[in-house]
Amino acid sequence: GREVVDIVVSDVVMPVLSGVELAERMQSRWPGLPLLLITGFVDEHHELPADLPVLCKPFLPRELLQRIAALMAAGGPGARTAGPAAARGAADQTLSGS
Repeated sequence: GREVVDIVVSDVVMPVLSGVELAERMQSRWPGLPLLLITGFVDEHHELPADLPVLCKPFLPRELLQRIAALMAAGGPGARTAGPAAARGAADQTLSGS
């Protein structure tokens, strides 16, 4: 069967394709898919579009969970969840290795 992507979390700086380029490709193919970029670089060399959510490193695991939950709760065609509690539960399982 087909796998469904609920959210994309990507670093901004990657070797072949930047996180911004990835986000643009994902949004053009799957409009409404929740995206979150993470970065340790916030300067003039890494301009980020204002419409993309960004979480700056370093961050605590709970900050990541809160951002994912908020993006999932906002909904959109790519967000298949009942709300923030479901996103938190899935993220908790991922972080705990379950």
